Amino acid sequence: MIVTRLTGRFFTNEFQAAWTDRLIVAACAVACAAIYVVAYRCQPVVPHMNGGVGWWNWFDQGRYFAAATAWSQGNLDPAAHWYLPGYPLMGAPFVKPLSVHAYFVPDMVCLLVSLWLFARLASHLAMQLPHAPAIGALLFTSVTMLSSYGREIWVVPWSTTGATPFVYACLLGAMRFIAAPRRSGSTFLVGLTGTLVAAFRPTDVLPLVLACGFGMGTALLARWPGWRRTGSAALAAGSGGGLAVVALLAAYLSIYGLHRSTYIIGSESIGFDFGLVPLHWVTLMLDPRSLLDNGQGLLEAFPWMAGGFAGFAVFPLLRLPRSDRLQHATIVLAVSLHIIFYLAYRDLHPDGLFRFENYHYFRWTYPVFALYGVMLLYILVTGAGHRLPVLALALACLAVLLPWRADLRVVSSVGAPAVVNADQSVAFESGLTSVRDGLLVAASGNWGAIYFGGHSLTIAGHRYATVYFREFPVPGGFLLAPLRPLPAGPAQLVEDPRVTPDATVAPLYVRQDLRVGLPCWLPAILHACSPDVLITPPYFPSDGVLPFDSREQRFLAGDWSESEGRGRWTAGHRADIRFRLNDPSSASLLEIEADAYVFPGAAPVEVRVLVNGETALTQNFAQGDRELLRVPLPSGRLKPAPATNLVTLQIANPRAPHDYERASTDSRPLGLFVRALRLVPPAPDRLSR
Repeated sequence: MIVTRLTGRFFTNEFQAAWTDRLIVAACAVACAAIYVVAYRCQPVVPHMNGGVGWWNWFDQGRYFAAATAWSQGNLDPAAHWYLPGYPLMGAPFVKPLSVHAYFVPDMVCLLVSLWLFARLASHLAMQLPHAPAIGALLFTSVTMLSSYGREIWVVPWSTTGATPFVYACLLGAMRFIAAPRRSGSTFLVGLTGTLVAAFRPTDVLPLVLACGFGMGTALLARWPGWRRTGSAALAAGSGGGLAVVALLAAYLSIYGLHRSTYIIGSESIGFDFGLVPLHWVTLMLDPRSLLDNGQGLLEAFPWMAGGFAGFAVFPLLRLPRSDRLQHATIVLAVSLHIIFYLAYRDLHPDGLFRFENYHYFRWTYPVFALYGVMLLYILVTGAGHRLPVLALALACLAVLLPWRADLRVVSSVGAPAVVNADQSVAFESGLTSVRDGLLVAASGNWGAIYFGGHSLTIAGHRYATVYFREFPVPGGFLLAPLRPLPAGPAQLVEDPRVTPDATVAPLYVRQDLRVGLPCWLPAILHACSPDVLITPPYFPSDGVLPFDSREQRFLAGDWSESEGRGRWTAGHRADIRFRLNDPSSASLLEIEADAYVFPGAAPVEVRVLVNGETALTQNFAQGDRELLRVPLPSGRLKPAPATNLVTLQIANPRAPHDYERASTDSRPLGLFVRALRLVPPAPDRLSR
């Protein structure tokens, strides 16, 4: 009898489906682990035991490793600890056996645990899909390991790597409780894991706990289990949270005692401004162009997010069992609050979003967006009578959220015209009373000097630190923008010595406006992105030669290093040269004299040259010898003044010398060392024709 029952159960569809799901989840785990190992080994800035420090030379990563090393040695000196102890403690057990690869194992474990938890989460959220756990695992694998952006932030150590499995565990506990409000064990899991997120990412805790509290509290009211079970659930949640708090306090107090850490003090000084949310929605989520003419939005890098947002609008409103709708509402609220909080964060900017991999702040949400996009597609394909209303609601959501652009608009002076003084300070009448106000200044200086420079701002005799404002590099200069409303009054801006304001060009008072318009990264037929160049570049030298002997500074934008007198290195993935011409027909060829940073045995440096947005030349540098790039300029490629011409050098694989040479301390991501540009006139025989 027992054998008969077991045999019958084995051949039931439900049992077979469960085994199929488990096999697919296991296969995804193997695939994730294999891709992770290969990606880790191939990462250009992976540290090496023979002396290459790699990403440990970066700001955040260096502090993770220093704290992990300190924990492994029992060193509780606050000077050795910067961030909160969660992520450093994960790496501490592996410092001695694995040295600079201390986070290889814990990060992989976090990846695989997150995969399993997300598959379980999908089984609650996507019950209408066949094999929901398997689909969840496949989507997680695709988003994290098959996406180059997703893979990058799992390979490089970030504190969100440690936080992600705790976030998923907290959400899973909330889903289980909403489905069956009698489970006090689920509330213990929510309290424990939700609070432990604070050991990694304190900012992530509040939106997560608010969303889970909403869903679980609503479930209790809808299916009241009585005071006794309610009290038991609340006690379990408090016990889990209390246990986590005790663990966090033990680690924190052992280092800092009753004092606030430097990290906490610094975070409090930056803080949040929810007035930034509309502007950051456009510049971080959708597209920072044409406001900054640089960078990209999250939806460009993760296009499935658009379908996810549409799914967010649909599923909490579908005719589903009450507990199912509540689960969807809880997840949608958790993701939405998380996004809103980070869009309000003053120190999250379009320029740094991908340049410094700050998009990892939203890491745990990317698979959720993919899952809701797939669920929405499934409803549209199989929903029969529900298709039209569901499609209408999804399109309405996208029509409200997506078609927005940000532009700079010149406004009339709020007082005396802004001027550049003889000492190269900028005097102006502060109208920076909104986070959308700004001052546009023509200046020379590389990207890092502008963005990170030691600038100072004085308004009505009061000096403001850089936590109150930020300078964003734009073609031809920088945009001074407040991170919080500042008072009106006479103001003076003193620049970092590496940045030189142009006294011949009057600074402009500007406003960061939001208007209806599709993102600039869509096909050209769908948008009209032709941003006004408010800071006009200089004319190309009349003799047709632009030597890179420091006189080129006014022509440059994007990722350039400091001048070395005989040339200048590109220092990132994109470097621009901007200029005007009276007679574009006088040039048929652009010559770029340059050599590349190619370490012996390393892959060639891949360079693409664009002229006014169109690819004109692609070339690989297999050696570091000087070469002459000859870029053809067909008729009509260059534009006559007052239009601006833009030559862009795209470096596919810049590399830092200190990642290849033991003795080097140079961490700049170098590509080409440009020595000169020349505009070559047409050949005489062509002119005679």
